[in-house]
Amino acid sequence: MFATSLVAWSTRVLARISLAVGTATRNAKSVNTLSMFAAIVLSAVANAQSERGSVSETSVEAALPVAPASPEELVVWTLLQPSAESGVPDVAAVSARIAKGGPSAASPIVAILLGESAEPEVAYAVHPRAIEMRRKILVDALKLLTPHDAIDGVRSRITSKTSVDARLLAIQVLSEIGGVPAFDGAIGIAGALDPIQWERTFVQGAIENAFVELVGRNPRIARRLASSMQNSPSGLAQIEARALTKARAATALPALLSNLGRDGALDLCILEQLEKVGANCDPLADPEALKRLHAMLESPDHDVQRAALVAAARIGDTDSIPLMLSRLTSADTLTQASARWALETSSGEKKGLDAAAWNEWWAHEKAWAEEELPNLSEALQIRDAQMVKASIDAGLTHRAHRHAVASAIKPMLDAQDPSAQRLACEVLAQIGSPRALPWLIEKLESENEDVRKAAWNGLRTITKQDMPADGAAWRLALAP
Repeated sequence: MFATSLVAWSTRVLARISLAVGTATRNAKSVNTLSMFAAIVLSAVANAQSERGSVSETSVEAALPVAPASPEELVVWTLLQPSAESGVPDVAAVSARIAKGGPSAASPIVAILLGESAEPEVAYAVHPRAIEMRRKILVDALKLLTPHDAIDGVRSRITSKTSVDARLLAIQVLSEIGGVPAFDGAIGIAGALDPIQWERTFVQGAIENAFVELVGRNPRIARRLASSMQNSPSGLAQIEARALTKARAATALPALLSNLGRDGALDLCILEQLEKVGANCDPLADPEALKRLHAMLESPDHDVQRAALVAAARIGDTDSIPLMLSRLTSADTLTQASARWALETSSGEKKGLDAAAWNEWWAHEKAWAEEELPNLSEALQIRDAQMVKASIDAGLTHRAHRHAVASAIKPMLDAQDPSAQRLACEVLAQIGSPRALPWLIEKLESENEDVRKAAWNGLRTITKQDMPADGAAWRLALAP
């Protein structure tokens, strides 16, 4: 819970304890103990806010007493304060009663959610479960309104004086409402923050989590988030890059690559995200973006160089290998270590920092790619099982060329013999190149059950996603 909400909550606890002193049947010792507990909570929260620093003028205002509830808010509060004797409230029923107020109910709901409406005192004990359920009741009530009314209700409460915590809570509420209009509202609130807020960890986390939830509820929002990233300032774009990576790698990759070169801090963030999802990238998908990545490998900034080395290795970009080799002799020892890791990841070999050994390996790889790889497709068409196995084994040992080997395997998917198609699906799964994903999706519609099963297993192996064997679902999930 946000600190300002805790302050308001603690204030209400103290008020209720004061009321209980004159009316409750507790003994004096119990009252004193509870009063001391509430005072300690207030002190701890105040200290926590102090440690976080003064994030804006509105943060100071957030600590002031909230305004008394308006008549419209009192109507909602009445439904949120059932007595302990009335039993556990029905969340759906209470939400429906609140939502009956129509568009005019949106603003009071949001005011209470954001802690901007003082809870009225009552002369009876409120059911404790009702207090626990308030957030769900209020959010569900918003969901029962039209998206336009619900989102307008949230926006109407955001002013120049709204605290950062309240803005983040509003973004979270919008993520729970879900849908494109809710995303537009959330991105609008996030974009209106003082840029310094984008640098704060708790702000970044709240916005990222909200965006991830929005994409999770509607995968098509990932494209909207990617589009927003193109035009966002660097600080906000970094948040969007991390959210895209967490939410949906297929959309993240083209967005990340297309934003390389805009800003130094953003470049470093993007390269770090590419380290996480680069294995899902086909270098041929965006040759221009790969050129920007190559430029990062030659950056004078060692941090950028190291991140670019890792990203290139994850992607399996063969064209980056000469630059990886050159970084083995970098003056920066951390860059040397990153170059070694990148080469080991690209090749599957272990040669330490021995530049001569790595250069010898690369010379052998280039010779194989020029002399043997072009003949691989033809060799795989031979009916002799031993020769086919030998050709496949040769392809699998050259990990640095896995994308090209996958292309060489592709003709087997068109063979008339279903067993050859099944074998091709199995080999493509072992190779692990994302280049094969659209081909495997197509084989989900094969008439042969063994081929369909092999294609499905291949998709799950390469993507690490467990989805039904449904071509339409896979196309939607992997669409950029």
